[in-house]
Parts: sequence; structure tokens; C-alpha cells
Amino acid sequence: MQPGPALSNFQIGAISAGDIVFVYPRPARLRKLIVRFLNLVGQRILASLRKTDRLALRMPVRSFSHVMLGVGGGLIIHADGKTVAVEIVADALHQETNEAALFLVYRRRDISPDLANKIAKWAVRYYHQKYRFFSYFGEGAEGDTTQFCSRLVAHAYRAAGLPLATLPDHRVLPLDLYRICQSDSWTDISAAFVQPAPDPAADAQLGPIEIPGRGEMPLSAFIRHADALLRNAARLNKEQIELQYETTRLLLENEALLAKFCAVQFDISKKIRIAPDAINDMVAPRIARVLAQLDSLLALSLLPDIELLVTQSFLNTGDGQTDVPLYAGYLPPSAIHEMEVARTIVTIYTYLFFAETGLFTILAHHTPHEKFEPFRAVKREDPDSFLAALQPFHNFSLYQNRPDTFAWVDLETDRATCRATFANILAALQVIEILRNSQSRSTAGP
Repeated sequence: MQPGPALSNFQIGAISAGDIVFVYPRPARLRKLIVRFLNLVGQRILASLRKTDRLALRMPVRSFSHVMLGVGGGLIIHADGKTVAVEIVADALHQETNEAALFLVYRRRDISPDLANKIAKWAVRYYHQKYRFFSYFGEGAEGDTTQFCSRLVAHAYRAAGLPLATLPDHRVLPLDLYRICQSDSWTDISAAFVQPAPDPAADAQLGPIEIPGRGEMPLSAFIRHADALLRNAARLNKEQIELQYETTRLLLENEALLAKFCAVQFDISKKIRIAPDAINDMVAPRIARVLAQLDSLLALSLLPDIELLVTQSFLNTGDGQTDVPLYAGYLPPSAIHEMEVARTIVTIYTYLFFAETGLFTILAHHTPHEKFEPFRAVKREDPDSFLAALQPFHNFSLYQNRPDTFAWVDLETDRATCRATFANILAALQVIEILRNSQSRSTAGP
């Protein structure tokens, strides 16, 4: 077991994805010492009481109170205390304090880099999930995303296709993992993490080292400089994981808010379609914006597939190989994709209803037809703004008598509604163009 060396001797670059780190803390506070003692005793008792893979109390097994999983890049991931966290391995082992932990690190002999990274990726999916050891006493419910240290390691290996134990993941204890790592398939690489401190006497014997852009540097200073660079790189790796998690969380929150906003907009569009007098100063500008882009809106009726409007992202595609959530408890990529498709469709429905209502409001104030009577209740400045936003339209032949409009709408009833609304829009546009031409001839005079 390696003692806790000073930070300058600790090689954070020695950690690789998939490495299992066993930890024996050496806290200074009495309370933490008691917690460590109870942890070790509790493991032995629990292992002796279970029905499968029972461990006799007297069986000699080296005890560790905590276990961590290597992520690579100087980092480990572990479930300890309150949450699943990613840390620089030296920090997690308290190597620069007077409470430096004793530790052992094991690496699977036959593990490939791809598999090791896959194991680490499965563990990182549980980043920021709650720590909860009481799940050990449960049934391992599928929806339970809580973790404790050995459960996280066991789950990551099992999910990656290399199960470590016959026990369920939520019944695996640190002492079980340690027993597993004593087989010939594993190698103790703990010594790689501890290097002798640089000897100042070697500086005079070996001479300075030329560093591009920094000039000459004594060997001891060079080693300290290299350690600092590795630590900075590890810090950046840690920040990248934290940033990716936070970015994903914010983007999913944004997706949920957009879905709610679109649903509210759709409800408004249906309401003012029936009761145009509900158009207010918040709704009128939205109708005007839709009418200003009416040509683009109508072109969507000819899309062969609504998927063309959904931008691919890491949220809705994942790794492209599995439909697994980026983080535990989140929606899988396929569900996010379906949500984005549904939101896009609802948005188009909303714009069609806005366009129909806006055009009918224009006609209500420029023609005496009784069909538009309910729209005369809209205040005069609104239809004027709608007409000002509406661009001249001449593409009637492109859309008339087309049997293939709205092919991307799945339900026949919804497709019929879209086509009926679309027909109303085209008819209203034709009347408005006639009125505009008549007004132009009248203004021009004989």
C-alpha cells in the first residue's frame, strides 16, 4: 500500500481510464476516524450476512473504506459523501495535505483503450447523481440513479460489457472489488504513482535542460514545471466534464421551456381563431411577424419529411450507436428527438392559425363579407399592421391542386385541418391581391 507522498512526487498522469483505486483515508479528525472504522466493520458484517458470495468474518481480506474509478487525464470519478464527483486524483487522495490517504491502484491486464474509455464514460453518465448507500438494502430498482463508491465501479464495468462480480451492482462492496483485483487478470500499478523527489544535487551533474520558449531550466525545476503542466491539464479536463454536464442540463431545461412556450402559443392561436377579439398587443406583433414570412411558411407544406427541420445535436443523437441518456435520469436521445419533432410540428400549426387569423382580420376590415364578421371586433390598427407586414404573393400556381401537401403530418385528421387552413390562407391571399391591384389602379387614375 502506497503512503501518501508529497504532491511533487505524485504522478497524476499515471491514472488511466478503468483503473480501480482503493483508498484507506487517514483523517486527523476523530469523527472521520470513527466513520472509517464503522465503514470497515460494516462491510465485513454485510458481506457475512448476505445469501450469495458470503464472506466469513474471520476470512483475512485487506479492508478499504472507499474505492474510485480512473477516468484518465489525471482524473478519477467516485461516489462519496453527497454526490458522484470528478476530481484530480491527487486531490481525491488528499496528497497535498497532512491527511494523505493510503491507496492501491489496480489495472486490468487485458483491457483495451476503447473498452477502458467506455467504462469511464458509463461512470461519467452518473456525474452529479446523489450518493446513497441505503440502496444496498433495496432491490436495485431500474429507476434508482443513486450511487455509492463500489456500486458505481461495478456498474460502469458491467454496463461496458465486462462485469466484475456475480453480485448485483448495488450489493458490491469495496472489499468485493479488492478480492476480484487479486486475480491474475489484474496488476497492481500503485508504484507508478510515486516517484522519488528530484534531487537538487542532480542539477549540477546533469546540467540545465533547454525548454523551447523558456530558456534553460535545472532538472528539478523542469520536473516541477512538468508536474504543474499535468495538473493544469487535469484541471482543464475536470472543467470540461463539469461544463459539458452543465451545458447539457441547461439545454434540456431550454428544450422543456420551449415545449411549454410552443404549447401556450398553440393554445393562443386556437383561441383567437375562434374569438379574434382576444387579440392583444402581445399577440398582434407575432401575427405580423408570421405574415411577413408567409411565403416561407407556405413552402413547409411541400416538405417530404419534417425531420429536415430538426437540427442534429449531441442531445438528440447521442453517440450514434446506442440510445442511452447522456446522463442518468435524463431523456434518451430518441425521446429528445421526438420532442423536438413534435415541437416543430406544433410551431407550424401555430403559425398557420396565426396566418389564417391575420388574413381574415385584414379582409374583415376591407370587405363586407359576413364570413369575416367575428374579425371586425379587432381594433383597426392591428389589421393595418398585418397588411403592412404582408408581402405581395404570386406563387398560387405552386400550391393549387396539390395532393401531396403536408405529407409529414401523420394523423389524417390533423392533415385535413392543415390542408383546410392552408386553403383558407391561399383564398384570402388571392382576395387581398385583388384588392391591392384594384387600389393600385384606383390610385394611378386614368
